[in-house]
Amino acid sequence: LPSTSAALPPRPIKGDTVDLAVINVLAQAASEGVGADAGKAIALGVGGGLGAVGAGIGIGQIFAAVIEATTDGILVVNNEGSLETYNQRFVDLWGIPPALLQTRDDKTLLDHVVQQLADPEQFMKKVVDLYAHPQQTSRDTLVFKDGRIFERYSRPQLLDNQVVGRVWSFRDITEQEELDWKCIGWPFMMTSLHCPTGAC
Repeated sequence: LPSTSAALPPRPIKGDTVDLAVINVLAQAASEGVGADAGKAIALGVGGGLGAVGAGIGIGQIFAAVIEATTDGILVVNNEGSLETYNQRFVDLWGIPPALLQTRDDKTLLDHVVQQLADPEQFMKKVVDLYAHPQQTSRDTLVFKDGRIFERYSRPQLLDNQVVGRVWSFRDITEQEELDWKCIGWPFMMTSLHCPTGAC
């Protein structure tokens, strides 16, 4: 997918008004859902946050730097369906044009991304279900028309034990899936063809 980094609009991060609870949710989403490396990067950002703020660096700047350090695409959507924030990896994974990001509308974004998927109906079914059950977490796999495979992980964004939005995390696992097929799936299939009873 082409990179859109050259023309990206400013990210909708509201400076010092970003609450540390949002960072904590992102840390949990990354470490529990898509790998410890992203979680450690976020945890380090939180751990160093107080000193950085004391030095005159705002919470918003720390938040932006932390989510940009992750290897996963991160999207945060509030309960009204507006984009709260996202990172460059998310933009690159989905090939999202700057004009769509400027709308900050989740529905507009969904209309764009589903066109890339092999099973858009299943994708939307899961999205609708999660928004109807805001306390739920979810992990599934997305297959693209061009052959790419993403892992999608989602969990509620909590503030003072109240759901204020949803955190989405995406990781491109295409290479891993292809490797698994070559090392496990293909040999297993060939063995099954030559020895269907498993007694060979």
